[in-house]
Amino acid sequence: MGQTTVIKRRKNNTIKYIYLLFTVAISYLLISPTDIMWAKDRFYYLVYAESSWTLILNNINDGFLTFLVNEPLFLLINSAFAFIFTPESIVKIIIFSASFFTLYSLGSLSKYNFWILFLFLFVPTFLLKYTTHLRQGFAMSLYFWGLTGIANDKKLKYIRFLTPFIHSSMAFVLLYEFLEVFFKKIKFSSGLRLIFSSGVLTSFMVLIPSLAVMFGDRRAGAYAFEFGLSGSGLGFFIWLLAGSYFIIFNKKTYISTICSYGIIFYIVSYFYLDFGARVFESVFPLIVLSVVIDKKKWYRLSYIAFLILYGLLGWYGRGGLNF
Repeated sequence: MGQTTVIKRRKNNTIKYIYLLFTVAISYLLISPTDIMWAKDRFYYLVYAESSWTLILNNINDGFLTFLVNEPLFLLINSAFAFIFTPESIVKIIIFSASFFTLYSLGSLSKYNFWILFLFLFVPTFLLKYTTHLRQGFAMSLYFWGLTGIANDKKLKYIRFLTPFIHSSMAFVLLYEFLEVFFKKIKFSSGLRLIFSSGVLTSFMVLIPSLAVMFGDRRAGAYAFEFGLSGSGLGFFIWLLAGSYFIIFNKKTYISTICSYGIIFYIVSYFYLDFGARVFESVFPLIVLSVVIDKKKWYRLSYIAFLILYGLLGWYGRGGLNF
């Protein structure tokens, strides 16, 4: 019995080391192109790297609340790096660290499941957070790292509460957590928690425009907040079906429940919030995680097949490997 345990432990360690080797290789691959501008939006991250301190001072001049809601931690990190590194190096550090911590954390939570690596590279909804939407990807990576702290009962779990100060979409993910803890505390069943959370999220969605203006969020004037402007309806239809499938059949865990709240918010906000998809993308890796660790083989394989098809549709809609 003892020998079997030792053999199993060695096998698990081998899988872990191979997974981590691929994690480092993938993270390095994303920073290897000589041209830092190979993906769109990189220019803005070079501006962050060069001018973060100026942006911080401008936000402070507009008031403390304005400073808090405009991702001050990301600006402070860039300002600190600017003392040592060039702007191009700062962007590469952010890409590498975000990719590495995301894959490492999701690997740790999935017992180093190689589907995580494949779907990270194959599905644009996943990959683009680490090639194009770098600030969001960086925030997500720290949030996932914090989830490993929850799993292992470590103080590391508290790092997730800093992530809205890097990217505001993470405030919604923390809201999902709050709703789950609150409704569970008052002993609502999982079905009732989803029903009541839908009502809360819908009410909160309506308040977002007023809250954005009140707190001086820089995006307050950038979004229309009008019905019918957010998308063609294809994403709504896909995730109404795929999301329902996930909510009904995926094993109910803390992480999968957060995913369910994210899916519900995406569906109810689809025709109203321009940035609803960006919020949904913050929980998409957790959907992938929840699927690949589910014990039901028929469900796991069917949903992975959907995610592969979803990835193909994503690249087709972008005209190929378009970043």
